[in-house]
Amino acid sequence: MEDSLWVVGGKGITAMIPTSKELWEEGVLVRSMKIVSSGQFEEQEVRDAFLKAGRYPGCSPSRRLNDNISDVKAQISANQ
Repeated sequence: MEDSLWVVGGKGITAMIPTSKELWEEGVLVRSMKIVSSGQFEEQEVRDAFLKAGRYPGCSPSRRLNDNISDVKAQISANQ
């Protein structure tokens, strides 16, 4: 697995599955990545990172991707 920055997705409808045995079952680990470059939000790269969660056995990607993107944009705005 990759170094973690944030976790997305996972095996169930919550990120706290009591039967999880490995960290990836809680969600995909996202390597540190630049999400804003020269003042521009790198939306496609962030979307790809969220969708990557669906590549792991029994896991699904983000269920509310547009809401997740809005949340990330709001967090960026809060830091400006």
